[in-house]
Amino acid sequence: MFFPRSGEMALGGASVAAALASRIQILGCSGQAQSITGTLTETVLASVKVPANAPGTKGLVRVGSVWSYTNNSNTKTTRVRYAQAVGIAGTQLFILAATTTGAVVDLRYLFWNNATNAQKGSAGANAVGTAISLNTFAIDSTQDSYLSFTGQLGVNTDTITLEGYVVELVPFA
Repeated sequence: MFFPRSGEMALGGASVAAALASRIQILGCSGQAQSITGTLTETVLASVKVPANAPGTKGLVRVGSVWSYTNNSNTKTTRVRYAQAVGIAGTQLFILAATTTGAVVDLRYLFWNNATNAQKGSAGANAVGTAISLNTFAIDSTQDSYLSFTGQLGVNTDTITLEGYVVELVPFA
């Protein structure tokens, strides 16, 4: 049984949180590995469309990704970008310049900040007890927008692999 916390409003016996949980949408999900090797150019490995008006003005998008890469001292950069179009021009929601770790699992939140063209989310690599930066975005979500998962090698003989991702939408007006 779910009981609303202070400040939550009950809706027909359920809380706002329970009502939202029933509206979560999977915008994209894949476990099919996508790799980059042989180029130093930032390359899109996958993209997910956020449909126009879907987040509302107070919604959020939750982005999970699993990456692997050559375990050596060369830099391999993984990113998730948010923009009006697919590609490498968007603002970074996630960036990790990795070397000897071999793999990373990441979970991000992109929040709409009470408007369809104001979003915020953390950009740095998260670790317990470490500082992160907060990025702001001004993407017009009354139009389709996109999350692009990209990789960029420091040495073209290395490999970055996007092992899997999931993008979930929690709309809220």
